[in-house]
Amino acid sequence: RSFAAKPRLDRAMEFNGWLAGSLPAVSSTASLRTLSAASAAAAVAGPSPLLRPESRCRLERLGVPIASHGGTAEVLHQCERYASMGLAELKNTYAGLGFPKDTAMDREVFVHRLQIVITWNAQPLAELRSECRARGLVQGSGVNEMQDDRDELLQRLYADLCPELLVPAERFSSCQDAAEVGRCFLELDRLGIAELRRQCEDWSMPLHEGLPKEEYLNRLQCAAMWSRLPCSELEKECGDMGIECSKLRLSSDGGAYYGAAEKRRDELLEVLLCGANGAPADRLGSLDAASQLA
Repeated sequence: RSFAAKPRLDRAMEFNGWLAGSLPAVSSTASLRTLSAASAAAAVAGPSPLLRPESRCRLERLGVPIASHGGTAEVLHQCERYASMGLAELKNTYAGLGFPKDTAMDREVFVHRLQIVITWNAQPLAELRSECRARGLVQGSGVNEMQDDRDELLQRLYADLCPELLVPAERFSSCQDAAEVGRCFLELDRLGIAELRRQCEDWSMPLHEGLPKEEYLNRLQCAAMWSRLPCSELEKECGDMGIECSKLRLSSDGGAYYGAAEKRRDELLEVLLCGANGAPADRLGSLDAASQLA
């Protein structure tokens, strides 16, 4: 399985698609959503005049990066609107763009992220390429197929800004855990095949040479996610792998002593790692037997 799918980006990508769409396309969408043709026309009427010097200063004071193409008046308006919102409205706006709900962030972080997103959405393709290169999200200076895909560049930027997008954040005990796993996903994605294979060996999950990058990457992503999931979610992962926890004899079973929950979590994590290595603990009778075989 791959945990790198990004369904949470759909709404943000839809919004970006409207910004870049033609008038007929946006008008058609507007009619389906009972919006007036005038509103649709205004949305794609073309770029607004470049920012005046005083407007650029206002964006700089807000801490919003200004692209070399100069930005638009709409970007300034939206950035100032975000800066004036209360925390509850910011959270709703953030979630409405497809970002994780119930994120425990300070108001200033919500404002900054929303301002950054609206700025990226208004940038031309060349600026998005430059931003991705500066963040190490694309390699090399040449233009390749991915670098011509505006949606893919924006997805990478969104994930770099909010790593929780790369994982099912609701399955973790905290958004901090989800973000840490998301950041690990980003770091793994930057590695080459040889580095990924070495990482698999370091994490005691060796794989044969000559496999596609996705095989190594998926194995490491699974392990990274398991390392942060709570016990209840690890048990679900065991079920998804066909491992029957009821047949396992774990030293932490029925334990009421201090640290028993953490001990059980460690054992479930080992069960999953053994299963990923082809040693199902429930069929072998014990975790020790699976560990020795794996």
